[in-house]
Amino acid sequence: MAQTEERDIGFLFKQINMQIKKGIDKALMEYDLTTSQSRVLFFIYFREKDKTSMKDIEEHLKVTHPTVIGIVKRLEEKGFVTTASDPEDRRVKLVTITQKTTKMIKKLDQGRRKMDEKLLKGFTEQETKELRRMLSMIEDNLREAD
Repeated sequence: MAQTEERDIGFLFKQINMQIKKGIDKALMEYDLTTSQSRVLFFIYFREKDKTSMKDIEEHLKVTHPTVIGIVKRLEEKGFVTTASDPEDRRVKLVTITQKTTKMIKKLDQGRRKMDEKLLKGFTEQETKELRRMLSMIEDNLREAD
């Protein structure tokens, strides 16, 4: 336990992130998806009925336009999304998930919930609430530093 107290916060976050990523990568292998591709799919899925443009994805992932084009192109080749010009503004390219994606997302979301349960094992409801609050503060602090 003393060793844990001596490790810096950044190192602990890195170790936790590596373990979470390992679990995510294992689940995504079944669908031949990368973490970035899955983030795009989840983003579109949880926007529900909102239109999703390439620009929306760029802003959400905080990546460049060429990166989004590559991710979406590969997702389209795999049958997870379709793209089309926005009828209201032909310059805007919209991305829509397919039925195949909807089924997969539901299964992956169950896995995500199980991961949360694993991460929070032994925490009380109040401790969980406080942890979420503190993690949000850390995220905000890092954004301010940018």
